[in-house]
Amino acid sequence: MAKLEDIFAAFGGATRLAEAIGISPVHAQTMKGRRSIPVTYWPALVKAAERQKIPGITFDRLVRLHAQKKTAP
Repeated sequence: MAKLEDIFAAFGGATRLAEAIGISPVHAQTMKGRRSIPVTYWPALVKAAERQKIPGITFDRLVRLHAQKKTAP
């Protein structure tokens, strides 16, 4: 997972990610558009990735992606 967009793609899009973590598809689409997943959703996201056997979605990876966004011009 090199970019946040890769996480959405790994789940099959914003709607499927929303289903996996228990939020509305509109909210997931908003997160995708903002290129940011709030920290409060990280535990559900990591658990959903584990359940669906999606590799590379870890707390460490989410922190790194978050830090990249903060330092990007």
